Amino acid sequence: MDVFDWSIPFLAENITGVMKVLLGGSESKLTKDEDNKFKQHVSDKIDTDFNKKEIIKKKVRFIGRLAKMLSTIKEENNLINEIKKYSDKIPKGALLGGKNMLEDQIKLFKDAQKNDKSEKIPDKK
Repeated sequence: MDVFDWSIPFLAENITGVMKVLLGGSESKLTKDEDNKFKQHVSDKIDTDFNKKEIIKKKVRFIGRLAKMLSTIKEENNLINEIKKYSDKIPKGALLGGKNMLEDQIKLFKDAQKNDKSEKIPDKK
């Protein structure tokens, strides 16, 4: 269970209680309808903040993946050029896998090429 899963309802309840005291000094001065509207507003605000945090986390992860791909492109340019000899496109996930993944892809292409040569169409006589 995540800290946010159990703490958001707890925070919403406590913030509502504090706001009640600040607004009226007594819990009985707010009607149930006003109380429910206020609780809904506070929980919506907390959910919005939580969603923003999730979006930021996703963006940070994406930037990390992008940095990994760019460093692989810089460091392993020769391997990438060799893969491009066999195919126009680099296989999905090969840049994230780093040098080992690129070497494995080259081996797969070479094996496929070797198998293709061994499966020649027989000569017609």
